[in-house]
Amino acid sequence: MAGTVGDVTDDAPTLVVRPSGRWLLSAIIIVWIVGLIAWNMPDSATRRLLIPSAEPVMSALGLRQSWGVFSPNPRTEDWDMTIELQYVDGTTDYWTFPDNNTFGMWVVFRWQKTMENIINPDNTANAEQFALWLVRTEAKPDVRVERVVFRHEYRPLGPMGQPGAEVWQERVAHDIVIQYD
Repeated sequence: MAGTVGDVTDDAPTLVVRPSGRWLLSAIIIVWIVGLIAWNMPDSATRRLLIPSAEPVMSALGLRQSWGVFSPNPRTEDWDMTIELQYVDGTTDYWTFPDNNTFGMWVVFRWQKTMENIINPDNTANAEQFALWLVRTEAKPDVRVERVVFRHEYRPLGPMGQPGAEVWQERVAHDIVIQYD
């Protein structure tokens, strides 16, 4: 009778019922667990041996995370960014990265990562693309944007548990002139 307790042949997925399916599922679970263990091991000969095999699995599962984001070189400064859209008529609008978590912290983290990539003065290409995006989505519709200026505000952080500097400093990370065809 189908659906009775202990009767796995009628209602269970075929993969679970067949011995070959059970072996396949067991192998997948073992590979996944070994990959997780290898990925999170401290640096060692064993880890270096396992990582080349674990990397494709971890990438496919979206689990390529590393504790290296916390050490050995944590950030030494707190930072923010304001972006100026300077128009040909002499007016200026200011745009800042969203910091509310209405849709969850992952949205805030995504914007923070974007800001982190743009702050780097060597990432001019990223800043140029972001400037063009701002011109398309945030600028006044009836006035052309002449330039987009990325202002990086920062202050040194104190040692762990200590307050950072009170005074914020500022530098221009990028000054991009917008050209129209």
